[in-house]
Amino acid sequence: MKKILLTTICLAFATFSFSQQLSRYVVSSGGNYSSNSGYTISSTIGEPMVTTLTSGSNVLTQGFQQSFSAPIDPTITIINPLDGDIFPNNNNIGIDFSITDFVVAAGTGDGHIHYYVNSAMTMKYDTLPITLNGLANGSHQIIIELVDNSHQAFSPTIADTVNFSVNVISGCTDSTALNYDPLANTDDSSCTYPIYGCTGSTYCNYDSTATMDDGSCWGMSGCTDSLATNYDPIANCDDGLCTYQTVCSKPVPTGLYVDNIIHSQAQVHWDNMSDPLCMALKYFIQVRELGTTSWTNKLASDAGLCNFGLPTTSKMFTQLASNTTY
Repeated sequence: MKKILLTTICLAFATFSFSQQLSRYVVSSGGNYSSNSGYTISSTIGEPMVTTLTSGSNVLTQGFQQSFSAPIDPTITIINPLDGDIFPNNNNIGIDFSITDFVVAAGTGDGHIHYYVNSAMTMKYDTLPITLNGLANGSHQIIIELVDNSHQAFSPTIADTVNFSVNVISGCTDSTALNYDPLANTDDSSCTYPIYGCTGSTYCNYDSTATMDDGSCWGMSGCTDSLATNYDPIANCDDGLCTYQTVCSKPVPTGLYVDNIIHSQAQVHWDNMSDPLCMALKYFIQVRELGTTSWTNKLASDAGLCNFGLPTTSKMFTQLASNTTY
């Protein structure tokens, strides 16, 4: 009986003892948690002991959780263009990049940026995209590097490199244009197009601006004025090129006067009467003694040229009678 009672008591004690649960009371994002045979144990990472809980022969030590994360190194990555990209119709290239765990500023952050375009360096104090304008055809390299506020590179270097090429061929890319260039990959707005019309200059509807004949030519142009020297009786329309015989409206020279009267000679002067519409060929002078009616004609010059006229404007008369009024 005693034996049975003792066993019962032990079983009851064991049941009571193992039914105890030590609940977690730790706010933690790291550590461990386990449960076995009715006991629950939680632990946190690497903090000094602050509280000890006891129950029977069980002891639990807990501490406050400290955030834990693996170290993050700064990075810079060129997103666009990609290494090996080819730009066949654009030489203004935008460079996009991303940075992690690094504050870019002018002296107030972790540092700034040095970027190299074909080895030429530029400093940059923001994270805005980079635009490379007017790149020449050929291969190009861009390197973007993070440096400290003293312009010194980190060790190891924090940088990214991309190689790309530009191959812009400008020209007319419209195959319907007169100056179409099959090799061009970038249109330069130089395309010219045919202008259709009558290209025959002897036809009535001749179009001087036409570059391509459309088969619409009709009639024959020419001078239709029968009074003109180049009248064309078979012309269907007047071409505005009629020419007419020139009528000289100045049969008598103007500006006549005499000087250098010495003994038996005197010099006669007049105006130059030649102009584009009336060319003087010869000048004649008539002389008579005062009180008589008989005139003497004298040639005042040699013959002139039909396209220049006669520039002579004076003639010296000799063998005149002295003491005589002419």
